[in-house]
Amino acid sequence: MPRLSMLFAVVTWVLLSTTGTALKLSLEDSAFRSCPTLHSIISAGKLEQITNPVFENKAQAREFAKVCSKIVSEIDSAGITEPEYLRIRTSAALASEFLTGQTVLLSRNRSRSVIRLRNEVKIPPPAGFVYIRIYDSIAKMPPIVANAFKKQERVGGNRPLGVTIQGRYIAAIKPEYPEELQDILDHEFVHAYITLASPKELPAWFQEGAATYFSTGRETSYYSRAGEPKIKVSMLPEDYKRRLNSFQTLHDRMGTQKFLRFVRESVLTGTVNVKKALGIPDKTTEQKRETAHIYLVFFVIGATAVAVWYLIYRRRSWWDRI
Repeated sequence: MPRLSMLFAVVTWVLLSTTGTALKLSLEDSAFRSCPTLHSIISAGKLEQITNPVFENKAQAREFAKVCSKIVSEIDSAGITEPEYLRIRTSAALASEFLTGQTVLLSRNRSRSVIRLRNEVKIPPPAGFVYIRIYDSIAKMPPIVANAFKKQERVGGNRPLGVTIQGRYIAAIKPEYPEELQDILDHEFVHAYITLASPKELPAWFQEGAATYFSTGRETSYYSRAGEPKIKVSMLPEDYKRRLNSFQTLHDRMGTQKFLRFVRESVLTGTVNVKKALGIPDKTTEQKRETAHIYLVFFVIGATAVAVWYLIYRRRSWWDRI
């Protein structure tokens, strides 16, 4: 069992990014004999519910968390290591961890970032709960959640205080001040909102730019308690600053309405086309053909010059021999 747990920890970061892959499982698979709960889920056509648990009823979500916990236990007990089952195990482990936590409906939530996306940008709120877990530290997290924080740290170079997993789950490290926690959640709510609303994966710069712009919208934040002289100063990492600045620049160049339309269309289509939004035309087919002709002309001229030089050189060599 320890060896199996180590295997799960190693592959978790891969599985988190591939849970959307179609799971090719057969009801005739011998492994199903060891996984009756999973067998019943697949037989009922509810496998997708494990990877994307869309609930708007807390009791149903908590009941399904128990089902997912059983699936994890059955796969672990059977010692199954096939990739398809590991993907299911990862999704089931996330569901069993988060579905018993706090729940938020983006259609009703009153956080400032959610209100802005819903009312200003006018992106239809995704269905179902977003599930939230607040931890005292990474050490207090289950491995599958801790690995998500470590992966984000490797990618971004900074230790995050919150992560959004698959758009459906938000995990945060409890900070010292309540206002800071709200800022963290506001940031992660944007990730959850646009990830669930988009049909395709959005670019990292757009994700972080949108999350920072529509949450705090500032590079420096100050936190304190009433009656206490202590003030905490929190500054955005440099890469977050650049992405925030890119959104602010786009807003300044486009104007408010055009900018909001750009964000909305980018999320709803999954395609971020900054040139189109700024009115910068892409090269047409005719322009590309003309460019190719110019390159061809230069090539011919260059080749001709080389050929002439070579002939002159050979002729001089011939005269020298005479």
